[in-house]
Amino acid sequence: MKTGVVCMILKGKISIVTGSSKGIGKATVIELAKEGSNVVINYNKSEEEAMAVKRQVEEFGVEALVIKADVSKFKDAKHLIDTTVDTFGHIDILVNNAGVFKSNFIQNLPPEEWRFMIDVNLTSMYNCTHEAVKHMIKQRQGRIINVTSIYGISGYAFPWYTEIGISAYAAAKAGIIGFTKALAKELSQYHINVVAVAPGATLTDSWKQSPQELINRISEHIPLKRFAEPKEIAEAIVFVAKADYMTGNVIVIDGGVI
Repeated sequence: MKTGVVCMILKGKISIVTGSSKGIGKATVIELAKEGSNVVINYNKSEEEAMAVKRQVEEFGVEALVIKADVSKFKDAKHLIDTTVDTFGHIDILVNNAGVFKSNFIQNLPPEEWRFMIDVNLTSMYNCTHEAVKHMIKQRQGRIINVTSIYGISGYAFPWYTEIGISAYAAAKAGIIGFTKALAKELSQYHINVVAVAPGATLTDSWKQSPQELINRISEHIPLKRFAEPKEIAEAIVFVAKADYMTGNVIVIDGGVI
């Protein structure tokens, strides 16, 4: 049986994915590489995992660059963007994925923990975007995809989350949505598309270490009765990366929760 030729729309493109040594970021790098995009793998602490991702994506015949950077710090984010441009000459796609989840009731939330949550989840997007758009504007094209969360839309998606407190996390993720919508209009004149992807419960490594009872409990409140796989979120991100007439949107991928 003859097989058709796969059309790789992203062949030769340069994609940066922050926080891509594991989880959704890792899956996104892999899916972008499958589409022919050269990729920049960013990590902060997980060097071994990042190098493993590099070896995996190189099997698809693309170039892969690994860069250590704590993108919550402006200097590190600038290093990430500058090194990418120095190596490849330009940037086509920026996936702002780096993030962290911590829970605490507001009355117990110290200022340093609030700042940490905002810096890692939201300020990191400003840091990377601030530097990347300078190059995209010159090119008059680009894609910026911001990974938010359904908790930035709903605050609480599951009843028992009121038992742990996620106001800082939800505030940061809601900020990403506002940032995305405003930036999409601001950058449209340069043919730069900006879209947010909002996953629900996703079976990342941290969740895999959780008790199965908890995963089952959460799954019962999801209409599709299961967590998303990181690959499913990544496939949506790649779809957005290829979509010419999509900007300012928030793409919800949550199994029907919202």
